[in-house]
Amino acid sequence: MKKSTIISLVIFMFVVLSVIAVFSVFTVKNVDVSFNVSDELKYETNEIQDKLDKYLGKNLMFVDTEEISTILNDYPYLEVLSLKKSWPNVIKVELTERQKVYYVSNSDNGEKYILDVNGVVVEKVNTVPNGLIELKTEIKSVELNSKIVLQDDYQEFLSLSLSVILNDFFTNTVKAVEICPASAEQAESVIYLEMSTGLKIEIYKANERGNDKLSFALEYYDKSLSDREKYVHSFIVFEENGQIKAGYTEYN
Repeated sequence: MKKSTIISLVIFMFVVLSVIAVFSVFTVKNVDVSFNVSDELKYETNEIQDKLDKYLGKNLMFVDTEEISTILNDYPYLEVLSLKKSWPNVIKVELTERQKVYYVSNSDNGEKYILDVNGVVVEKVNTVPNGLIELKTEIKSVELNSKIVLQDDYQEFLSLSLSVILNDFFTNTVKAVEICPASAEQAESVIYLEMSTGLKIEIYKANERGNDKLSFALEYYDKSLSDREKYVHSFIVFEENGQIKAGYTEYN
């Protein structure tokens, strides 16, 4: 056998063995899924793990994380905090249960949807569980595992309205949030907060320093009102000469 042929065979075998070694190194050995969920969702963890374990034995270089994301989209009540390839042979996924805070009703068909703290649609329900805050607004489109889309005039106030949850105290204190953009009938944009005591807070010109006004209103309600005053019918927040102020007008 010619020397050149032997060298070619050696090179070929080296390449083949190198390819095999590389593929072996990058073969997925573990799909590490971390769950942070309540006991009622524990049964889902095994199902999700089983679905993702199909990637065991595959080459990590060719694993499509978008494909994994599509699988996880079937669980809208779970938020994907992290999804990544951990070289050379591990897939790591971190999931947490979405915090159910709000619900909306579609005025066209009466359908009700539960939203998380960021406005992502978690679930469609017939009966709304106790303790959720009603978001009164005009819906444009709604899709599970996506952020709710409001009618154009309302959309700019969505993030502001969702930010009423500054801490756990207000999760149990705010009963409803209503968005009212400026219109031909209403010169100023207003966000209404209905509290569990029956008190209503009206935040005027919500499109101007809205977050500041909202924070001021909730803090004023919590720290400046007596128990009796928390049953005042109408509580107004407005800006005057650059200063945010609050006051009430009438009693129940």
